[in-house]
Amino acid sequence: MLNFYDFVTDAYTATHLEHHFNGFFLNRIPLLKRLKLRSLVTFRAAYGTISDKNRFINRSDIKYNAPQKLYYEYSVGLENLGYGNLRFLRIDAIWRSNYTPPSGFTATPTPKFAIRIGIKPGL
Repeated sequence: MLNFYDFVTDAYTATHLEHHFNGFFLNRIPLLKRLKLRSLVTFRAAYGTISDKNRFINRSDIKYNAPQKLYYEYSVGLENLGYGNLRFLRIDAIWRSNYTPPSGFTATPTPKFAIRIGIKPGL
């Protein structure tokens, strides 16, 4: 849910963790077992800084927004949605950390929760 160019950094670290349960939970419920759904959880995090040297080189009226705290988001989802052999849809419920951009960076408010629907070919 992080918008492009929300952060400006010259040194950063980021991670994306995703675990697929492959029916471990949903296969234990008789009616859901027939649907062949698979559950998953994800976690994404980012942290970075911008050095004073780069701030000095790029002197302008631009306000540089480097994350002061760790940004993270997590989600739960279902995959293998579809009918018959066409099971390529995925739906995720995503929760965002308490990050709010500084005033003047975005015109729209940043949501704390979102639903993402995606296509995952090649399953």
